[in-house]
Amino acid sequence: MKLLVLGYSQSGKSLAAEILANALNANYLNTSDQLIIELAESIDVTTEHILENKDMYRMRLFEFGRAKQKQNPLWPQDIQITRADILTGLRSPDEVVAAREHNLYDKIIWIDREGYGAGATDKLTSEHADVTIKNDGEIEDLRGKLLLLLDQLQLELSK
Repeated sequence: MKLLVLGYSQSGKSLAAEILANALNANYLNTSDQLIIELAESIDVTTEHILENKDMYRMRLFEFGRAKQKQNPLWPQDIQITRADILTGLRSPDEVVAAREHNLYDKIIWIDREGYGAGATDKLTSEHADVTIKNDGEIEDLRGKLLLLLDQLQLELSK
C-alpha cells in the first residue's frame, strides 16, 4: 500500500506517517529530507548545517525544490517512493497532480489540526487529499483514526 500524508506545518503529518508505517510494517520518508540532501550537495555544505539553520535556508530550499520540479514534476517523490511506502512533506498542488497522474498512491491523506494553518510555503489544502483525519493533539486518538482508515483501505483494495 502506497500512502501520501499531507497537512500544514505542525499538523502531525510525520507522526501520522510513523503510525501508518508501524501499522503496515513499512517505511516512511519526508520529501524535505531529499530536498535538504540535494541542496547541501549543490552548495557544498552538510545536511546538518542546513538543518541547524533551517530558517535561514527555508526560501532557498523552496526555490531549489521548485526548480527541480520544473525539470521533473515528480521529483523527489520518484526517488523516495522506491525506498518507502509512505511519503509526507509535499507542499505544492503540482506535486499532488503529478502523483495522481502517475497513480503513485493508493490514498492521499490530509491531517487537519485546529489552530494550525498554511505557512508561507504551504500551497495545499484538504481538497488535494482523498480523506481528512482530524488530529486533536491526542496521539492515541490519532492512532485509532488512522488504524480505522487502514482497515477501510485494505477492504477497498481487496475488492
